[in-house]
Order: sequence, then structure tokens, then C-alpha cells
Amino acid sequence: MAIASCLVDTNILLRATRRADPQHQVVGRSLERLANDGALLHYTPQNIAELWNAMTRPAARNGLGLSAADADREVRAIETGMILLPDSEQVYRSGEESSCSTAYWECRFMTRGWRPR
Repeated sequence: MAIASCLVDTNILLRATRRADPQHQVVGRSLERLANDGALLHYTPQNIAELWNAMTRPAARNGLGLSAADADREVRAIETGMILLPDSEQVYRSGEESSCSTAYWECRFMTRGWRPR
């Protein structure tokens, strides 16, 4: 039975973006198979905020220690390859009225040159 649509968990996104992760290859193959079988792969604003927090948190505090620019490149790759399943597109693009991390939205505004309203 083919899967028509799949919400990709934050932990899967994290493993997919980190080549050094022991689960990177199995996750990559699984996502590729789903996509090749025609499944629509989705992410949410909350996934991206959680991913951003894990990526930019210092390694000494159980994070990856990436810069905002590096984290932004990873997020852009996800945005390009998957479909946003938003609370609303407006909330995702503006960062307003969001339950997501304020630090994430501030960094996103700065790295992409956006200005909050």
C-alpha cells in the first residue's frame, strides 16, 4: 500500500540534514523511497523551529552548534524539497502569532534580510 502523504518528524529532518548522524543513510533512503513512490512529504512551522533550535544550540548543550547562516541553508533545503503544512502561510512567513521560538524567527529575519512588521 502506497503512502499518499507523510508529515516528516523533526528528528527525521535533523538526521536527514546531518551526514555524520549514524541514521543519516537509512533516513535518506527512506525519504527518497517515499518520494519516489509518490508520497507528498510535509513539514510544519513547528518542525522548522525545533530543528533550528537543535542546530543553533551549542554542542556543549546537546546541540549542533551551527551558525544561523548554516542553519538557514539547511532549512532552505527542506523548504525546497518538502511541502509546508502551515498553521497558515501568513503566520509562517511573518513569524507573528506563532508558538515557535522567538529566537528562531529573529534569526530567520536577520539571515534572510526580512523585517518584521
